[in-house]
Amino acid sequence: MFVSSMIAEAVIIRGGYQGTQSLPLAPWQSAKQNEPHMNRETPEKQIKRRWIRRLLELAAIVLFFVLLNAYNSRGAPSGPAPEISGQLLDGSTVSLRTLRGQPVLVNFWATWCPICGMQQSTIDAIADDYPVLTVAMDEATAGEILAYMKDKGVDYPVLHDPDYRIARQYGVRGIPGNFIIDAAGNIRFVETGYTTSAGLRMRLWWAGL
Repeated sequence: MFVSSMIAEAVIIRGGYQGTQSLPLAPWQSAKQNEPHMNRETPEKQIKRRWIRRLLELAAIVLFFVLLNAYNSRGAPSGPAPEISGQLLDGSTVSLRTLRGQPVLVNFWATWCPICGMQQSTIDAIADDYPVLTVAMDEATAGEILAYMKDKGVDYPVLHDPDYRIARQYGVRGIPGNFIIDAAGNIRFVETGYTTSAGLRMRLWWAGL
């Protein structure tokens, strides 16, 4: 009873007991702890924020590949394309000069290049619609390259360049390397690494305008 009386007196002295009224906050407590969460983001804002983040990530990826392509293509010539001529793997002869008058795709590749392998069907399909000349930068024999192409189910013109003589003329630093040459024989586009079929076709179409 004595303890209860002392507690009651203390409450009266501090201003009286008022039922369910909250006690004063301690100095280390924040009033915001008892406020409703008024600043919480709406679902619409969260979705918008996620889309913005994804777009920024995509832009960063695109920028990375653009810079990588620019770095790998830094030694490529501009203006008139260096002449390419020689005997194809099928025994016929070819000259880049004879293909003028229409856009041409010159593709550098090798049997040991996995990305080149992914692009084989794309190059073969484009060869049905545009002049295509490929250069195999490969130490494999002609028979081994033909066997590789048969296994891939492709059949496009191939010049064998085991000593990289043609590749050096074009400043090739990475494969696959794709050079889009316009009807006048000038290099219009240089792409290093994997390029989609739509990307190559768009550049060939552009070079033909």
